[in-house]
Order: sequence, then structure tokens, then C-alpha cells
Amino acid sequence: ALPIFGKYIGMKGPGPHWLLPVIYKKEIINTSILHQEKFEDDLITKEVNIVNLSLAVTYNINNIENYLFKVHSAKESLAEATRAAIRQVVAESTLEQVLSTRGNTDASFMGDQIKTLIEQALKYYQAGLNIQGVEILSVLPPQQVKEAFNDAIQAQEDEIRYQNEAE
Repeated sequence: ALPIFGKYIGMKGPGPHWLLPVIYKKEIINTSILHQEKFEDDLITKEVNIVNLSLAVTYNINNIENYLFKVHSAKESLAEATRAAIRQVVAESTLEQVLSTRGNTDASFMGDQIKTLIEQALKYYQAGLNIQGVEILSVLPPQQVKEAFNDAIQAQEDEIRYQNEAE
């Protein structure tokens, strides 16, 4: 990308180019590289339960002009859009729906919802980023309530086992 006095004037292809350093500023950006950012947050579900969700967003730069000049920081815009999308999707889901995404096809469905929301926000921001994928890494109850949560799951499993034994 070639800005002249801070204004974008165009791009040059590979090869030697002569630029006057006082007037021009050269920035080399590889648009073919895939970048990955990881996010983790404690979130509240529809039924006011807390869950810890961790995910990775894979993206590349698809518009250099927007990436450099339309937003202050494209990475910050991505982070804010991702956090907002995660909160929205989890807030519209129950704890059972969110926790069932572990090792399930719902994880890709939830990831697709998050990806769509991020893409909409980045398009609005004109951040110059293209989201390649969203992968949910883990969904866990928070550390403070993990023991109580495990007890509740064990009680449900015991109930099913006792019913089966009774039958």
C-alpha cells in the first residue's frame, strides 16, 4: 500500500520501486496469510447461568485500503465484533444448548451463527478482514461452580441409572 502524506493512493505489485521516503510511506502486507485470534470469556445464558466459552477466529486481509485506513485498528474491531457476537449467541441459548456444543454438530451451528454476526459487523465497520472460520475450542462451567455443576450432572446420571434399574 502506498500512502502519500497519509492518504491512500494505490498499490504496487512485486518488484523494485523508487519512493521518496519523506513523501511516501511503504507498507508491505501479505494478504494470503491466515491469521488466528483466540477469545475466552465468561458469558451469561438465556436462563442466567454462567458459562466459560473459548473460541478461535481464523481470518485474512481482503481489502488493504480498508484495513489500513477505514478503521483505527482492524484487530481491535475484530475483537469487539467477536465479543459482541459471542455474547449475543450465548445470551439467546440455554445452558444445556451451549454445553451440548462440546464434541457435537451444534458447535459448528453455533460457530456459524457467531461467524455470520462477526462478518456483518466487520462489513459495517469496513475493516478489510475476511473471516475464514470460527472454531469453538471449549465450553465449560466457570471454575467457581464447576464442582456443583459436576454434582448436578452426576445426579442426573444417577437418576437415569436408577430408573433403568427399576425397570
